[in-house]
Amino acid sequence: MVIGRVNALNFNYNKTIITKNKESDVSNPIDKTQKKENISSTPFLRAYFLGGQALSFGGFACSTGDFAVKQLDDVPCCCCGDRMIRGQQMPNVIQSFATLKGNALADKIEKDKDYFRSNQRAVASLIADEARKDDNLDVSGALEKVKQNLPQKIKNYCIKVLNNVNEAAAQAYGKQENPMSAAALKEIDKVQAGKIQRMPFTEKLESMKGDLQQSEYEKVLDAAMNLPEGMNTVIKIVNKEKG
Repeated sequence: MVIGRVNALNFNYNKTIITKNKESDVSNPIDKTQKKENISSTPFLRAYFLGGQALSFGGFACSTGDFAVKQLDDVPCCCCGDRMIRGQQMPNVIQSFATLKGNALADKIEKDKDYFRSNQRAVASLIADEARKDDNLDVSGALEKVKQNLPQKIKNYCIKVLNNVNEAAAQAYGKQENPMSAAALKEIDKVQAGKIQRMPFTEKLESMKGDLQQSEYEKVLDAAMNLPEGMNTVIKIVNKEKG
């Protein structure tokens, strides 16, 4: 995945991790001459500074300067946890999808769906659904099929996601009262009416977590984050892509 906009990054780390040059101010907190073990004792900072291709803030690629950039593939992104792709690997990744058809393409999308952000993941899932119906369809052909009756297909995808949220919540709460499942089922009614709004829904889940264990809450939230931002967002992506 390619890093998009990052609004804020908050880290807790030992003050001894980053030292200031006594003779002059250091504009970059991590110098590439530092040893890797000094980069961070926290997985988030380590993923960040070893993270990916050129860093991107505000949606614009920026120079990494003296930051130590990642040398390994598939290190999780510090802000969303999805796998990142180095820029030089992008042509190979694209080619790995472009050469496949039918079920092989659908399996590849399912396996690597965490390369995509939520909006693109919705489109990729719709492509996979079409590819499973016809073994002769490549990405371009499946995308053309996706465009047929697209709004209903987006609704069906979102309803499937919300059913997964319901199941994750039911498992998290067990026999306890489960407000998150109720919220997911209510959201299905909104989707069927054509209203898709991921952010208000995930904010609602946040307000409901109460004493739920963080690990269980994250499973529910992970399921919810598969929702696209909205109907028009997905339609714009589909219409923009050329396969």
